[in-house]
Amino acid sequence: MNAAGTAAVRMLRNHGSELKLIFLTPIVIYVTIPFAFKICPTIVTKLVYLNFLRRPFIDFKQPANYLLNHTVNLYLIPEEGITVGVWHTVPDKRWQEARGKDQQWYEAALGDDNPVIVYLHGNGGNAECTWVPRISPGLQSVATNTARSLHEKVGSPADAVILESPFTSLREEVAYHPLAVYYKIFPAFEWFFMDTLTENNIIFHNVENLKSISTPVLILHAEDDNIIPFELGKKLYESLLDSQIPERQVKFVAFPALLGYKHNNIYKDPQLPEILKEFVKNMRRY
Repeated sequence: MNAAGTAAVRMLRNHGSELKLIFLTPIVIYVTIPFAFKICPTIVTKLVYLNFLRRPFIDFKQPANYLLNHTVNLYLIPEEGITVGVWHTVPDKRWQEARGKDQQWYEAALGDDNPVIVYLHGNGGNAECTWVPRISPGLQSVATNTARSLHEKVGSPADAVILESPFTSLREEVAYHPLAVYYKIFPAFEWFFMDTLTENNIIFHNVENLKSISTPVLILHAEDDNIIPFELGKKLYESLLDSQIPERQVKFVAFPALLGYKHNNIYKDPQLPEILKEFVKNMRRY
């Protein structure tokens, strides 16, 4: 074989090795992820909370940089070794009063007679969603955990909980998650993923949380939600109707698929402010 032929054979062999690598790499990753998920709690928490996803070059210590008036950055220490950053915003009617005030004034404002809203915006980088201690709307299961803790540990139940696109429990939500499609055919899917969440005490059982308190609940869910199926929000609502808590106000608002809100865009609905106002107004009758 001449030199040109030898070079061609070498090139084919190299290309063959590259093709094998390209083909085998996703298979190795696919098989490795379930085992890594099972044996490494750190990976479990990172994938659930997504707190490693952060927007670069953003200084959350300065709310004014994001055109937020009468807002101050604070830090809470719920337990040793844990620090939570929060933004405290006073309502528009107190804007003039808040002008130029320091952090001490904002902290004192939390103790006045106005409702306090704790908004937990969901996982992914910065936090999660509720109204505490007198009114507590929120997103996802952290809101129900917060409301239940207020009731059991502090003795000050939230006046209400508002949930946007909620699920019944994390275990059930995982089974419907878009990424689960790729692993449902994997042997022992429940053992690798769902049982691992339970073993690491990552449960987020909205049904149990809400059945343990008697506060009014408002559930908002888009029919075309592509992350948490509409059916899970409806199932949560139906479980509360059957919870045997007398006179508890439970309302479910469905946003038609034709609006295209999916999982994250219910806030764009022009009727949302009125929906919330009506819920709060009716809530005060209970």
